[in-house]
Amino acid sequence: VPVESVGHGEFYFGVNKKRQDILNELNYALREIQTTDPYYNEVTYAKYITSSLSNAYLSNRERKWLEEHQNTVRLGYLTSNLPYCDETENGLLKGQLAALVNSFEEDFNIHVDARGFSDVDALVGAAKDGDVDLFGPLYSDAWLAEQYGFINSNAITSTTFILLYKGDYTAETTKRIACA
Repeated sequence: VPVESVGHGEFYFGVNKKRQDILNELNYALREIQTTDPYYNEVTYAKYITSSLSNAYLSNRERKWLEEHQNTVRLGYLTSNLPYCDETENGLLKGQLAALVNSFEEDFNIHVDARGFSDVDALVGAAKDGDVDLFGPLYSDAWLAEQYGFINSNAITSTTFILLYKGDYTAETTKRIACA
């Protein structure tokens, strides 16, 4: 049970402003997932945390997009953004996005070309140059999206910020804790 509520953040994919078609398709797909299965997030959580199973399928629209793109989605991610994404010593994707990529490949037979970037400028630059189809996860910040020239999709995940504290906890403790 949380002792203090210190924050909450939803995460989004970013899409090049020039690729409004991708944003529309991505938002459509995310809405369709939530509409067809309002418990999708909970089921996905249960699948990866408790190893339970969920039913998954692709719509005709999604299949058509994949056919047009050689059954491949090019995903950009930051290499130091755990728990969402990072790289192993061998350069393989790890973190929450790795589970998503694994699901794409195993459940949907979709190839994901995951490409790591060391900073946001390089990540957004790759999207602007058309080297990745989508990138994330990103905080929902309309001002930053405008500055970098991308548009946020609907939320792909949300998280609760958890703080671990060692020592005696008093009412004064939270007055001495800061977070970005």
